[in-house]
Amino acid sequence: ETFPPESKYHDVQGIGRFLMDSLLAVADAKGWSVAGFPYTSGRLDNGDVAAWMKRKGFIEQKGDYMIRPARK
Repeated sequence: ETFPPESKYHDVQGIGRFLMDSLLAVADAKGWSVAGFPYTSGRLDNGDVAAWMKRKGFIEQKGDYMIRPARK
């Protein structure tokens, strides 16, 4: 469960997408690369998260992390 039942965000969907898109927009503006690990304890499994990250431009690296290179 992501948010406790009493939270106003408990049943809201799309928060992860909003946060990732916002992070990537700042990274693009600053010319930063972003690294992440496709792990979850939520509704999706790790493979789903890795596929989602790939759609966002992340590239698998040796080990178990992914990088989205800086964009200009």
